[in-house]
Amino acid sequence: AHLEGQGWPAHVRSGVGRGLNAGTVAQVNELSLSDGTAAVVKVSWPKTKRQMATDFRLFQHASAILRTLNLPNQEAQAVAAIFAAVQRSEGAVMREFDLAVEAQALWTASELVQCPGGEWEGAYATWLAAAEQMLQHRVPPPLNMLGAQFAAQARERRVQIQVPTPLEELSGTSALAMTRAGGVSMHRLLSGEEGPQRRQEAAGALVGCAVPFIGWVLLFQS
Repeated sequence: AHLEGQGWPAHVRSGVGRGLNAGTVAQVNELSLSDGTAAVVKVSWPKTKRQMATDFRLFQHASAILRTLNLPNQEAQAVAAIFAAVQRSEGAVMREFDLAVEAQALWTASELVQCPGGEWEGAYATWLAAAEQMLQHRVPPPLNMLGAQFAAQARERRVQIQVPTPLEELSGTSALAMTRAGGVSMHRLLSGEEGPQRRQEAAGALVGCAVPFIGWVLLFQS
């Protein structure tokens, strides 16, 4: 009923499959499009958003009561500090419900990452060179030899970052359909379920590409 309210036609709604993940503000399900394309749909429930807003108001009232009482003991002050921290997070948490903002962020990330010669390509080359220099000159021998080896392996590995692409006609403020990544999950690879070699490859990709990418995204957001 929610997707129908978002303007999804019946033949598209019928393609929604099993749940893949559920978080605080949204749920992700499989989505099979009419042409057979595998995708996913992320839904943020209005009821959950209303409940979350109510919870924040309760924290706000409780915090005001504690300030009025001005209790001197440390336990009361600690609780007041927790309430204040919760209030500071309200804006960020409530923005998570707006999936149109997430869709725009995915489009922007896709342009930065997947275009040849894009910003990520240059940023990664700079990070890799800096990491190589640091490992070679600031780490005592013989460990410093790992710097050149690490950089060479990262360049040879040539891991590519791909960002899910929103499906514009199926995306709104509380429902977001996007392409689905194939392959094996990083969690499965790192757990060793695919064998020690795949585990080593995944660890190399995580340290040599995923970690700097996450750092770059956070820096870009700031």
